Amino acid sequence: MTLFAARRRCSASGANRNPAWADCREVGLEWAGLAYNKTMIDPAKLSEAAQAARDTEATTGFPAQVTLCQWALESGWGEHCPMNNCFGIKEYPGCYGQQQLLTTEVFHGVAKKVYQWFATFPTLTACFQKHAALITESPRYSIPWGNWLANGDLDQFIDGVAQIYATDPEYANKLREVLGMSEVVGALEA
Repeated sequence: MTLFAARRRCSASGANRNPAWADCREVGLEWAGLAYNKTMIDPAKLSEAAQAARDTEATTGFPAQVTLCQWALESGWGEHCPMNNCFGIKEYPGCYGQQQLLTTEVFHGVAKKVYQWFATFPTLTACFQKHAALITESPRYSIPWGNWLANGDLDQFIDGVAQIYATDPEYANKLREVLGMSEVVGALEA
């Protein structure tokens, strides 16, 4: 996955693939460490995301703590959710819609900007549900998911998911840092 949201760009090919994008315009977005700037936390967005995380946990078993922290990192606390895609989920067969975005990927320790096709979602909750399904149903995540189901060890789950999910080698540590924030703890307990 990505440190989602370097910039949104709707290309001519994107408009052809999804007519709803024919009138879209280029919008600049920067991740730039927003996850660690508490002044960027919108309590309403955090509350909405926490509710989506709790609802998703209730239906899938995927821990709300991890989902909410991934939402914070991936979307810059909800500031960058183009077409409700707050996790940087790539397009997939049968997805609601597609969009082409410029994103940052880390290859062999080097960050590089590349264009990728991403899914769109009708609601934030739909995105949270798809995110959970990608991890709970994918063979790639079967070991960390199986360990979570067997022992409920959140640290082990974060480490296992982060190794597969992110190209950022510090992703697990960033999740833990967000998880320890009082705003996140409060939102999860609400």
